[in-house]
Amino acid sequence: MRRALLLLALARTAFAQAPVPDPSPSPSPTGLYVPTDAPSPPPEPSIPIPLRVQPEDTLAATASAPVAAPLPAPASWLTGAPFTPQTYPMERLRRPLTLAPGMLEIVAAFLVDLSSGVAGDRLALAAEGRYAIAPFVELGAEAGTFDVRKISDGFRGAVYARRQVADWLALRGDFVMDRTLVQVEQMTPAGGTELVSDARRRIGAVAGTPLKLAFTQTLGLEALERVFYVRTNPRTVTLAGPLSLLWQPLPYIVVEVSAAPVVERPTDAIFTLPVTLGGVLSFGNSTDLALHVRALDTTHSLDGRDLTVNLTMRM
Repeated sequence: MRRALLLLALARTAFAQAPVPDPSPSPSPTGLYVPTDAPSPPPEPSIPIPLRVQPEDTLAATASAPVAAPLPAPASWLTGAPFTPQTYPMERLRRPLTLAPGMLEIVAAFLVDLSSGVAGDRLALAAEGRYAIAPFVELGAEAGTFDVRKISDGFRGAVYARRQVADWLALRGDFVMDRTLVQVEQMTPAGGTELVSDARRRIGAVAGTPLKLAFTQTLGLEALERVFYVRTNPRTVTLAGPLSLLWQPLPYIVVEVSAAPVVERPTDAIFTLPVTLGGVLSFGNSTDLALHVRALDTTHSLDGRDLTVNLTMRM
Protein backbone atom coordinates (compact mmCIF):
# COMPACT_ATOMS: atom_id res chain seq x y z
CA MET A 1 0.00 0.00 0.00
CA ARG A 2 2.79 2.33 0.94
CA ARG A 3 4.54 1.57 -2.38
CA ALA A 4 1.46 2.43 -4.42
CA LEU A 5 1.07 5.79 -2.69
CA LEU A 6 4.73 6.58 -3.47
CA LEU A 7 4.32 5.86 -7.20
CA LEU A 8 1.19 8.07 -7.33
CA ALA A 9 3.11 10.99 -5.76
CA LEU A 10 5.92 10.68 -8.26
CA ALA A 11 3.49 10.75 -11.19
CA ARG A 12 1.85 13.95 -9.94
CA THR A 13 5.26 15.62 -9.59
CA ALA A 14 6.33 14.77 -13.20
CA PHE A 15 3.06 16.06 -14.65
CA ALA A 16 3.41 19.35 -12.77
CA GLN A 17 6.93 19.91 -14.17
CA ALA A 18 5.99 19.30 -17.93
CA PRO A 19 5.89 22.54 -20.12
CA VAL A 20 2.52 23.85 -20.98
CA PRO A 21 2.15 25.06 -24.65
CA ASP A 22 1.63 28.82 -25.03
CA PRO A 23 -1.59 29.48 -26.93
CA SER A 24 -0.31 32.91 -27.98
CA PRO A 25 1.11 33.25 -31.53
CA SER A 26 4.86 32.76 -32.04
CA PRO A 27 6.95 35.58 -33.45
CA SER A 28 7.95 35.41 -37.11
CA PRO A 29 11.48 36.05 -38.39
CA THR A 30 10.37 39.51 -39.45
CA GLY A 31 9.31 40.47 -35.95
CA LEU A 32 5.58 40.20 -36.62
CA TYR A 33 3.53 37.68 -34.76
CA VAL A 34 1.77 35.31 -37.05
CA PRO A 35 -0.41 32.44 -35.88
CA THR A 36 1.37 29.11 -36.25
CA ASP A 37 -1.54 27.63 -38.13
CA ALA A 38 -1.76 30.57 -40.62
CA PRO A 39 -0.74 29.85 -44.25
CA SER A 40 2.77 30.89 -45.40
CA PRO A 41 2.94 34.25 -47.18
CA PRO A 42 3.12 34.19 -51.00
CA PRO A 43 6.62 34.55 -52.54
CA GLU A 44 7.70 38.06 -53.35
CA PRO A 45 7.46 38.86 -57.10
CA SER A 46 10.81 38.91 -58.98
CA ILE A 47 11.93 42.32 -60.18
CA PRO A 48 13.29 42.27 -63.79
CA ILE A 49 16.84 43.55 -64.14
CA PRO A 50 17.06 46.26 -66.85
CA LEU A 51 19.39 45.56 -69.82
CA ARG A 52 22.53 47.60 -70.12
CA VAL A 53 22.19 50.24 -72.83
CA GLN A 54 25.34 51.18 -74.75
CA PRO A 55 26.15 54.87 -74.84
CA GLU A 56 25.79 56.72 -78.09
CA ASP A 57 29.53 56.93 -78.74
CA THR A 58 29.82 53.14 -78.46
CA LEU A 59 26.96 52.66 -80.92
CA ALA A 60 28.58 55.08 -83.35
CA ALA A 61 31.88 53.21 -83.14
CA THR A 62 30.11 49.90 -83.80
CA ALA A 63 28.29 51.33 -86.82
CA SER A 64 31.54 52.65 -88.28
CA ALA A 65 33.46 49.38 -87.81
CA PRO A 66 34.64 47.78 -91.11
CA VAL A 67 32.39 45.06 -92.51
CA ALA A 68 33.96 41.91 -94.02
CA ALA A 69 33.98 41.95 -97.82
CA PRO A 70 31.59 39.48 -99.50
CA LEU A 71 33.02 36.36 -101.07
CA PRO A 72 33.86 36.73 -104.78
CA ALA A 73 31.45 35.26 -107.29
CA PRO A 74 32.40 31.90 -108.83
CA ALA A 75 34.80 32.33 -111.74
CA SER A 76 33.42 31.83 -115.21
CA TRP A 77 34.62 28.74 -117.07
CA LEU A 78 36.07 30.75 -119.91
CA THR A 79 37.62 33.62 -117.98
CA GLY A 80 41.40 33.60 -117.89
CA ALA A 81 41.86 35.81 -114.83
CA PRO A 82 41.46 33.15 -112.09
CA PHE A 83 43.94 30.76 -113.73
CA THR A 84 47.69 30.49 -113.15
CA PRO A 85 50.22 28.16 -114.82
CA GLN A 86 49.56 25.75 -111.94
CA THR A 87 45.74 25.91 -112.03
CA TYR A 88 45.32 26.05 -115.82
CA PRO A 89 42.57 23.48 -116.50
CA MET A 90 43.16 20.15 -118.13
CA GLU A 91 39.65 20.09 -119.62
CA ARG A 92 39.61 21.59 -123.12
CA LEU A 93 36.16 23.13 -122.65
CA ARG A 94 37.26 24.99 -119.50
CA ARG A 95 40.34 26.57 -121.03
CA PRO A 96 40.19 30.27 -121.77
CA LEU A 97 40.90 31.73 -125.19
CA THR A 98 44.26 33.04 -123.96
CA LEU A 99 46.89 31.50 -121.73
CA ALA A 100 47.28 32.47 -118.09
CA PRO A 101 49.81 35.29 -117.56
CA GLY A 102 53.37 34.00 -117.72
CA MET A 103 52.48 30.74 -119.51
CA LEU A 104 54.35 29.51 -122.58
CA GLU A 105 52.89 26.98 -125.02
CA ILE A 106 54.89 25.16 -127.71
CA VAL A 107 53.31 23.01 -130.44
CA ALA A 108 55.19 20.64 -132.74
CA ALA A 109 53.33 19.17 -135.73
CA PHE A 110 54.20 16.44 -138.22
CA LEU A 111 52.11 16.07 -141.40
CA VAL A 112 52.11 13.28 -143.96
CA ASP A 113 50.20 13.32 -147.25
CA LEU A 114 47.68 10.46 -147.58
CA SER A 115 46.31 11.45 -151.00
CA SER A 116 45.60 8.67 -153.48
CA GLY A 117 48.59 7.93 -155.68
CA VAL A 118 50.97 10.19 -153.73
CA ALA A 119 50.60 8.89 -150.18
CA GLY A 120 53.73 9.69 -148.25
CA ASP A 121 55.09 11.86 -151.05
CA ARG A 122 54.96 14.98 -148.87
CA LEU A 123 56.22 15.23 -145.30
CA ALA A 124 55.83 18.55 -143.53
CA LEU A 125 56.95 19.89 -140.17
CA ALA A 126 55.63 22.90 -138.29
CA ALA A 127 56.18 24.58 -134.94
CA GLU A 128 54.24 27.22 -133.05
CA GLY A 129 54.80 29.07 -129.80
CA ARG A 130 52.72 31.57 -127.87
CA TYR A 131 53.29 33.44 -124.63
CA ALA A 132 50.86 35.38 -122.41
CA ILE A 133 52.46 38.74 -121.66
CA ALA A 134 49.53 39.96 -119.54
CA PRO A 135 46.04 38.85 -118.51
CA PHE A 136 44.01 38.19 -121.66
CA VAL A 137 46.90 39.19 -123.97
CA GLU A 138 49.33 36.88 -125.76
CA LEU A 139 51.84 36.96 -128.59
CA GLY A 140 52.64 34.05 -130.87
CA ALA A 141 54.74 32.92 -133.81
CA GLU A 142 54.66 29.92 -136.12
CA ALA A 143 56.76 28.49 -138.91
CA GLY A 144 56.57 25.43 -141.11
CA THR A 145 57.60 23.75 -144.32
CA PHE A 146 55.38 22.38 -147.05
CA ASP A 147 57.85 19.49 -147.52
CA VAL A 148 60.92 18.82 -145.40
CA ARG A 149 62.66 17.28 -148.40
CA LYS A 150 62.11 20.42 -150.50
CA ILE A 151 62.43 23.29 -148.07
CA SER A 152 63.39 25.72 -150.82
CA ASP A 153 60.12 25.04 -152.62
CA GLY A 154 57.94 26.38 -149.87
CA PHE A 155 57.72 27.51 -146.26
CA ARG A 156 55.36 29.62 -144.23
CA GLY A 157 55.62 31.79 -141.16
CA ALA A 158 53.53 34.19 -139.10
CA VAL A 159 53.59 36.36 -136.00
CA TYR A 160 50.35 37.26 -134.28
CA ALA A 161 48.72 38.86 -131.28
CA ARG A 162 45.53 37.80 -129.56
CA ARG A 163 43.38 39.73 -127.08
CA GLN A 164 40.48 38.19 -125.19
CA VAL A 165 37.65 40.72 -124.91
CA ALA A 166 34.90 38.55 -123.39
CA ASP A 167 34.44 35.14 -121.81
CA TRP A 168 33.68 33.71 -125.23
CA LEU A 169 35.35 36.09 -127.71
CA ALA A 170 38.86 37.24 -128.66
CA LEU A 171 40.44 39.31 -131.41
CA ARG A 172 43.41 38.12 -133.45
CA GLY A 173 45.72 39.74 -135.99
CA ASP A 174 48.53 38.06 -137.99
CA PHE A 175 51.35 39.20 -140.20
CA VAL A 176 52.18 36.30 -142.54
CA MET A 177 54.93 35.54 -144.99
CA ASP A 178 55.39 32.46 -147.11
CA ARG A 179 57.25 31.14 -150.12
CA THR A 180 55.22 28.90 -152.39
CA LEU A 181 55.31 27.38 -155.83
CA VAL A 182 52.81 29.10 -158.08
CA GLN A 183 51.65 27.63 -161.37
CA VAL A 184 51.89 30.31 -164.05
CA GLU A 185 51.38 30.25 -167.80
CA GLN A 186 54.45 30.82 -169.93
CA MET A 187 54.80 31.24 -173.65
CA THR A 188 56.64 28.51 -175.52
CA PRO A 189 58.95 29.10 -178.51
CA ALA A 190 56.29 27.51 -180.67
CA GLY A 191 53.82 30.21 -179.73
CA GLY A 192 51.77 28.13 -177.29
CA THR A 193 51.52 28.28 -173.51
CA GLU A 194 52.54 25.94 -170.75
CA LEU A 195 52.24 25.86 -166.97
CA VAL A 196 55.47 26.21 -165.06
CA SER A 197 56.18 26.38 -161.34
CA ASP A 198 57.49 29.64 -160.02
CA ALA A 199 58.62 30.07 -156.40
CA ARG A 200 57.28 33.35 -155.06
CA ARG A 201 57.61 35.08 -151.74
CA ARG A 202 54.32 36.46 -150.48
CA ILE A 203 53.37 38.64 -147.52
CA GLY A 204 49.97 39.41 -146.11
CA ALA A 205 47.73 40.03 -143.14
CA VAL A 206 45.11 37.89 -141.43
CA ALA A 207 42.31 38.86 -139.06
CA GLY A 208 40.14 36.60 -136.93
CA THR A 209 37.62 36.60 -134.12
CA PRO A 210 38.25 33.40 -132.14
CA LEU A 211 35.23 32.35 -130.13
CA LYS A 212 34.51 29.50 -127.76
CA LEU A 213 31.16 28.35 -126.42
CA ALA A 214 30.57 25.63 -123.83
CA PHE A 215 27.00 24.38 -124.14
CA THR A 216 27.45 21.74 -121.43
CA GLN A 217 30.38 20.25 -119.55
CA THR A 218 30.89 17.77 -122.41
CA LEU A 219 29.84 19.67 -125.55
CA GLY A 220 31.26 22.89 -126.98
CA LEU A 221 32.20 24.90 -130.05
CA GLU A 222 35.35 26.68 -131.26
CA ALA A 223 35.26 28.83 -134.39
CA LEU A 224 36.57 31.73 -136.50
CA GLU A 225 40.23 31.53 -135.51
CA ARG A 226 41.29 33.09 -138.85
CA VAL A 227 38.65 34.61 -141.08
CA PHE A 228 40.00 37.24 -143.48
CA TYR A 229 43.24 36.85 -145.48
CA VAL A 230 44.93 39.37 -147.79
CA ARG A 231 48.12 38.38 -149.65
CA THR A 232 50.32 39.85 -152.33
CA ASN A 233 52.19 38.41 -155.31
CA PRO A 234 49.68 37.58 -156.66
CA ARG A 235 47.08 39.60 -154.78
CA THR A 236 44.42 37.36 -153.30
CA VAL A 237 41.59 37.80 -150.83
CA THR A 238 40.36 34.79 -148.90
CA LEU A 239 37.39 34.36 -146.59
CA ALA A 240 37.27 31.35 -144.27
CA GLY A 241 34.84 30.10 -141.67
CA PRO A 242 36.62 27.47 -139.54
CA LEU A 243 34.29 25.70 -137.13
CA SER A 244 35.02 22.84 -134.68
CA LEU A 245 32.46 20.86 -132.72
CA LEU A 246 33.98 19.43 -129.51
CA TRP A 247 32.80 16.44 -127.53
CA GLN A 248 34.58 15.79 -124.24
CA PRO A 249 33.38 12.45 -122.79
CA LEU A 250 36.18 12.46 -120.20
CA PRO A 251 38.23 15.35 -118.78
CA TYR A 252 41.34 14.15 -120.64
CA ILE A 253 39.76 13.10 -123.98
CA VAL A 254 38.31 15.32 -126.72
CA VAL A 255 36.79 14.25 -130.03
CA GLU A 256 36.41 17.03 -132.59
CA VAL A 257 34.89 17.43 -136.04
CA SER A 258 36.00 20.50 -137.97
CA ALA A 259 34.94 22.15 -141.22
CA ALA A 260 36.51 25.22 -142.80
CA PRO A 261 34.69 26.57 -145.86
CA VAL A 262 37.09 28.74 -147.87
CA VAL A 263 36.35 31.23 -150.63
CA GLU A 264 39.41 32.54 -152.46
CA ARG A 265 39.12 35.17 -155.16
CA PRO A 266 42.14 36.03 -157.22
CA THR A 267 39.94 36.54 -160.31
CA ASP A 268 37.16 33.94 -160.13
CA ALA A 269 35.90 32.70 -156.79
CA ILE A 270 37.22 29.29 -155.74
CA PHE A 271 35.28 27.41 -153.04
CA THR A 272 36.74 24.54 -151.02
CA LEU A 273 35.51 22.71 -147.94
CA PRO A 274 38.18 20.91 -145.88
CA VAL A 275 36.78 18.60 -143.19
CA THR A 276 38.81 17.20 -140.29
CA LEU A 277 38.17 14.42 -137.78
CA GLY A 278 40.46 14.34 -134.76
CA GLY A 279 41.05 13.25 -131.21
CA VAL A 280 43.07 14.81 -128.38
CA LEU A 281 44.49 13.09 -125.31
CA SER A 282 45.58 15.33 -122.41
CA PHE A 283 48.20 14.39 -119.83
CA GLY A 284 47.36 16.81 -117.07
CA ASN A 285 47.31 20.51 -117.92
CA SER A 286 50.80 20.58 -119.46
CA THR A 287 50.77 18.10 -122.37
CA ASP A 288 48.36 17.26 -125.20
CA LEU A 289 48.73 14.68 -127.96
CA ALA A 290 46.44 15.12 -130.97
CA LEU A 291 45.76 13.15 -134.15
CA HIS A 292 43.84 14.68 -137.08
CA VAL A 293 42.81 13.27 -140.46
CA ARG A 294 41.77 15.89 -143.01
CA ALA A 295 40.01 15.70 -146.36
CA LEU A 296 41.34 18.70 -148.29
CA ASP A 297 38.17 19.38 -150.28
CA THR A 298 34.97 17.42 -149.73
CA THR A 299 33.07 19.34 -152.43
CA HIS A 300 35.09 17.98 -155.36
CA SER A 301 37.10 14.92 -154.44
CA LEU A 302 38.12 12.89 -151.42
CA ASP A 303 41.45 11.98 -152.96
CA GLY A 304 43.27 14.80 -151.16
CA ARG A 305 43.91 13.76 -147.56
CA ASP A 306 46.57 14.25 -144.94
CA LEU A 307 47.36 13.09 -141.43
CA THR A 308 48.68 15.45 -138.74
CA VAL A 309 50.16 14.55 -135.35
CA ASN A 310 50.46 17.42 -132.85
CA LEU A 311 52.35 17.48 -129.57
CA THR A 312 51.59 20.45 -127.30
CA MET A 313 53.54 21.35 -124.18
CA ARG A 314 52.88 24.16 -121.68
CA MET A 315 55.10 25.59 -119.00
